[in-house]
Amino acid sequence: MFLLNYIHGELWRALRKTGSAVFFFMMLALPVGANAVFAFLNFSWRTYQGQADTPFLFSNSLSYLSAVIPLFGCLLVFFTSDLVFGDELRFHTYKNSVASGMGRGTLYFGKLLAGFLYSLLGLAVAVISLLVSGLLLLPWDLGELPGLLGGFFLHLLACIPLWLGVLGFLNFLLFSIQSDVVIAALSAAAAFFGLLFLSALPIADPVSFYLPAWFLQLSGYAAGISAGYTPEFLAGCWGIGLLYTAVFSAAGFLGFFRRELK
Repeated sequence: MFLLNYIHGELWRALRKTGSAVFFFMMLALPVGANAVFAFLNFSWRTYQGQADTPFLFSNSLSYLSAVIPLFGCLLVFFTSDLVFGDELRFHTYKNSVASGMGRGTLYFGKLLAGFLYSLLGLAVAVISLLVSGLLLLPWDLGELPGLLGGFFLHLLACIPLWLGVLGFLNFLLFSIQSDVVIAALSAAAAFFGLLFLSALPIADPVSFYLPAWFLQLSGYAAGISAGYTPEFLAGCWGIGLLYTAVFSAAGFLGFFRRELK
C-alpha cells in the first residue's frame, strides 16, 4: 500500500511540473502535425498537380509513423525519466526520503513504476491524437480499418516492453551515477554501439532479437501487416524486455542498497 501511495505521489508531482505541459503538448501536437503535413500534400497533389487520387491515405500515415515509433519512444523515455527523477538527481534529495524512514526498495522501484505509468499516459495521448487526426484529415477505407488498427496496436504491444527495458536501464544509471552529463554520455554510447553491433548482423539472424537494440527490427513492420506479430514473437518481445528490466533493476537496487548516501 505504501508503494502505491508513493507511486501516486510521484506521478502527481511529475504532472504538476512545467515540463509535463511541454511533454503532453508534444504528444498531442506531433501526430497532428504529421497528419496535417500528409493532408497538405494531398491537397497540393490534387490542386497543383491536377491529379484525382491522393497519395497519402490513413493507412500510409500509420505505416510511416509506425516505422519511427520504436526509436522515437525510446527518446521520449529519456524525457519521462528526467521528469520523474531529475530534481532529486540534481539536488540529491532522495537521501532525505531514506532518512525519513522510506525503504530503499520503495524508492527505487517506485521511481521505475512511476516513470513507466507516466510514459503510458504520454503514449495514450499520442495514440489518440494520431488516430483522431488521421481519421479526420486523411482518406480511409472502412473495410480495411479493423486490420489497420489491429496491426497498429500489435505494433505498440511489441514496443512497450522495449521502452520498459530502456527505462530500467535509465533508472539504473540515475541511481548509480549522480551526474546528468555522465548519464547522457553512457546512454548515447550504449545506443551507438548497440546499433553498430546490430547493423553488422544479418537481418534474419535470431540473435538480433536478443540485443538491447533489437527494436530496430520492429521498424520494418508496417501497421496493418500483422503477420509478423505471432504469439511467439510477442512473447519474445515481452520476455526480452522484462529480462533487461529485471537485470538492470537488480543491479541498480543492489548498488543503491549498499551505497552510503551523502
